[in-house]
Amino acid sequence: MNDSPTHEASRWIINFRDWPLSPIESQVASLHFASDFPDLLAIVRRDVKPLRETSNRKVYREKWWHFGERRVELYEKLKERQEVLAVASAATKYIEFAVVPANVVFGHSVAVIVQDDMAVFAILTSDIHKSWVREYASYNLSLIRYTPSDCLETFPFPAHMSGLRTIGQQYKDWRSEVMLRNDEGLTKTLNRLHSPGEHNAAIERLRRLQVELDQAVLNAYGFADCELGHGFHDTKQGIRFTISLAARQEILRRLLKLNHERYAAEVAAGLHEKSTKKNPKSKKSDDDIETDPNVQLGIRRHLFDDQLILGELYVE
Repeated sequence: MNDSPTHEASRWIINFRDWPLSPIESQVASLHFASDFPDLLAIVRRDVKPLRETSNRKVYREKWWHFGERRVELYEKLKERQEVLAVASAATKYIEFAVVPANVVFGHSVAVIVQDDMAVFAILTSDIHKSWVREYASYNLSLIRYTPSDCLETFPFPAHMSGLRTIGQQYKDWRSEVMLRNDEGLTKTLNRLHSPGEHNAAIERLRRLQVELDQAVLNAYGFADCELGHGFHDTKQGIRFTISLAARQEILRRLLKLNHERYAAEVAAGLHEKSTKKNPKSKKSDDDIETDPNVQLGIRRHLFDDQLILGELYVE
C-alpha cells in the first residue's frame, strides 16, 4: 500500500475461496475444488492444517484450507469492481487513501471502501477529512491508526459531491506520476510533500493541487468563508503541510455540528432504533477543540446522492 509506487502487492497467496476440498468429500455441487490444484493444496496441508487442527473453533478445524476470516460480503462486492479505495489501517506515519485493483486479497491491516468515485477519493484525501481523523483516531506515539468505526463511520460527508471528481482525479493522477518518476511509494512521496526543505517542482505542484482539492471540498460543504491558511504547521504527528490550527479548529466545530444534525435526523427517521453499537464519545485534542460532552458522536450512515456510503463499506 505505502511502499510500492503502483500499490502492487509484493507477495502471492493461496486462496481457495469457499471451494469444497474435493468432489469425493463434498456433498455440495461446485465448479471448483481445492483438490483441482494439488501442488498448492499440498502446501496448505503441510503449513496450515497442523495449526488449524489445534484450534478451538470447529470451522477452523473442519475448513482448514479456507481463510479463517473470509469477509464474504467484501469479496462479493469486489466482483463488481475493477478498482477500490483503500488505506493502511495499522499504525502508520500518514493517512493516505489509494486507488488499488479490486482483484487482490487484502490483508488485515488494510481498510477497503468499495468505491472508485473520485469525489469520494477527493474528500478522504482532503485535509478536511484528515482534521477529523487526527481528532478521533488512535495513536501509537507519532503513528496514527485509521479505524473506520471512529474515523469514517462518524464523518459527515457533504450532501453534494459530484463537483469534486475533476480535482480528485487530477490529484490522484499527479501523485501517481510523481511516485512513478521517483520510483517511490506513498510514504516517501509524502515525506517530500511535508518537508519544508523540499522545493522540487513536482512536489510543489502536488502541494498546489492539495490546496485546490481542500478548497473544493470546503466549498462542497458550504464553508467557503473559512480561511484554510495552508502552510507547514505543527500537528500531533509533527510538521505537516496542511491547513492552519485555527482552520482545523473551526472545521472540526462545523463538522461536529453537522455530525450531530445528521445523527438526530437519522434517529428521527428510525435508522438507529435497533442498533446496539456504541458510538465513539467526543473528546478534546491537543488542538483544544471545544465539544459538547453531553452529545455523543454517532452518524453510522452518511447520505449522499441518495445512497448510503456505508452500504458499500466492508473492512477486511
